[in-house]
Amino acid sequence: ETRADRIDDYRLLQEQIQRCKLILEKLTRTAQLTDVGETHRVGLTAYARGIVDKWLVTRPEVSITVDILGTGDSPMLEVEFTLGQAVENLLNNAANAWPKDIRVELDWDEHQATIAVCDKGPGIPTHLMDKIGKPIIRDGGSGLGLGLLISHATVNRYGGEIELKNQTSGGTRAQLRLPLTRV
Repeated sequence: ETRADRIDDYRLLQEQIQRCKLILEKLTRTAQLTDVGETHRVGLTAYARGIVDKWLVTRPEVSITVDILGTGDSPMLEVEFTLGQAVENLLNNAANAWPKDIRVELDWDEHQATIAVCDKGPGIPTHLMDKIGKPIIRDGGSGLGLGLLISHATVNRYGGEIELKNQTSGGTRAQLRLPLTRV
């Protein structure tokens, strides 16, 4: 590794640390607001579409569709800022892998709501599968895995889970599930 490579790595690490610091500051402020009831109730479909529309402003190169698979009325969720950040992180990961033909699927039953983000990128390398959602992943890319770590922590706080898996047709499916009994 050359000196220039080490300097680039150092700069990247500084940028990631600064980004994490800002995210953690937002999460702290949000947690404080949430403790005093600063959440709002919204339907899953409207909520997910709102996140996608806001996110597309920052990622205009992305082509994305939102498919509603659930039947009946869209379930209501009690949400705050950090859950939207978790969904945006999944969208960013998909767009970074392959910015064309991203699909968001919304589904629900009487027990849970699901937001799935599917891309057509290269998928997740097998040797990283068991490390996803744990501190610091680095596989030659520019990310350190901190976004997924924070997303997992946020969704776990809701009593939900995030599952990432490679699709047989190629790409990755990131599925965020939230129990409706807790929201």
